[in-house]
Amino acid sequence: MSCSLVSKSFIVSVFSLLVLSCATHSPSPPSVEAAQNLRKARLPNQKLESRVAHYLRAAELSVPLVHGSASESMIYNQAAAELAVLLRKSDQSVFWNNPFSVSADGLTYRLKFKPASDDGVWSPDYFTSLRLASDVNESEVKMANTRSGFGGELVGIRKMEPRESFTMKAGINAAVTSVLNFSGNEATLSLEDPTKKSVIRIGGVPRPLAANFSAPNSAYPHINKRLVGFLEGLRPGWFMEESGVFCLQPYDSERIPVIFVHGLISTPYIWLDPINQINQDPVLRSRYQPLVFAYPSGFPLAFVAMKFRDQLSKFQKTHPMPNGFILVGHSEGGLVTQMQTMTLTREDWKKAIGSKADKLFAKQQYLEKIEKALLIKANPEVRRVIFISTPHRGSDMALDSIGKIASHLIRLPMTLINPFLSDIGQAASIMSGHPGKLPNSITSFSPKNPTLITMDTKKVVPPCHSIIGNRGLPGPLADSSDGVVPYWSSHLYYAKSEAIVPGPHGCYDFPEAIKEMKRILHLHLETTGGRARSPRL
Repeated sequence: MSCSLVSKSFIVSVFSLLVLSCATHSPSPPSVEAAQNLRKARLPNQKLESRVAHYLRAAELSVPLVHGSASESMIYNQAAAELAVLLRKSDQSVFWNNPFSVSADGLTYRLKFKPASDDGVWSPDYFTSLRLASDVNESEVKMANTRSGFGGELVGIRKMEPRESFTMKAGINAAVTSVLNFSGNEATLSLEDPTKKSVIRIGGVPRPLAANFSAPNSAYPHINKRLVGFLEGLRPGWFMEESGVFCLQPYDSERIPVIFVHGLISTPYIWLDPINQINQDPVLRSRYQPLVFAYPSGFPLAFVAMKFRDQLSKFQKTHPMPNGFILVGHSEGGLVTQMQTMTLTREDWKKAIGSKADKLFAKQQYLEKIEKALLIKANPEVRRVIFISTPHRGSDMALDSIGKIASHLIRLPMTLINPFLSDIGQAASIMSGHPGKLPNSITSFSPKNPTLITMDTKKVVPPCHSIIGNRGLPGPLADSSDGVVPYWSSHLYYAKSEAIVPGPHGCYDFPEAIKEMKRILHLHLETTGGRARSPRL
């Protein structure tokens, strides 16, 4: 009997111990504690020092969890990104790029910032603000261009007052990845450049570096491209201050600039998605960097080309180009590009248009301005050209009723008319092929335009390639058209390649056009000995 009681007592005791054991709260696993700290860090009604400490704790606890799976890096990435944005805010900038200590829940950290370095670390003070890439509206691109990995995906924004040269009004954006490393209670925040490296050390272990390459371009102000392009075409004087060569990323002399030039009734914003698609190729992304030339498209061709020439000259004086640069022009932008890549002398003009050339250069009082616009030399730094839907020989649409109406609607500003057009009198009208009338972008497209006729007698100096739209109407290729420019006008017999894209005049963002641009850019690297940068650890 007693043995039975003892046995029962023993069983009850063991059962009780098991129950108590189950009821006792064991320490939270690191992943749970990391999530709790991230949640606390996001509470806006607490002191900044406390939020920083919780962000650091969340990141530190996450480091051992990231064993190579990008899904496990979520808490670490969010903590690293949100901490950087929090500290860079203008009202808290006193903490930015200055070592300081923070404490929360009995934990103390000493935070410092990694300085800029040649191996792909941004200076903490280079960007005036930081933005979460996840907060950017990427509706301007067809597909987000990201790389899975570790680190907080950010957009670095540099907007200086006064405005820096070759930057848009909104400033200049770049892909940034924030990384946190820990040594005891010492934490280091670094702003990594994912265009220069694809691997990063976190906790002493090499890991893929996360990146969002499309967010920086998507972060530029969204505009109604059609409306703005239309207004720039009809009232170009309103937009003169926003014309020029602009970097879309901080300039990097190790990469080859590719300058995109838009066409008539258009804006540089048309290039955001094509650039994004090109940058989805890691080799092209590492070796090329995009720029744009913006101009109000209502101005006459020779005037726009002259302004582009001036802008390129200024840009080249301040930005090293050891490998030259590439030009990509659509429609009128192709003609503007063409006038940077050929040489035209007085003799060329005389051979092409005869007595008109004599009248053109007879205006001795304004000869300097005329020669600056029309006597041109090929820019030796242009190493390759891509023409897209370019009317090298004009378009009959400039002569039809719609073209005439559009031409009459264009109003050129007096600031342009006085020094450039009125001063040279009849010479200006000779340039357009319409004696007695001031030239504009529409008359520049006329097949009778002496400028186009003369240009057609000379070859483009660097290797060039043509991408031509074809609406697919019945008939031979020679009689085809993209709806605006006929094949006979866009075809260049000496082009190194010619790709026919099944699409309209605006085929610059069609898959076939993007594929061809990628092929040409790879070809350029192969033929010039270009190499992609090796990922740096």
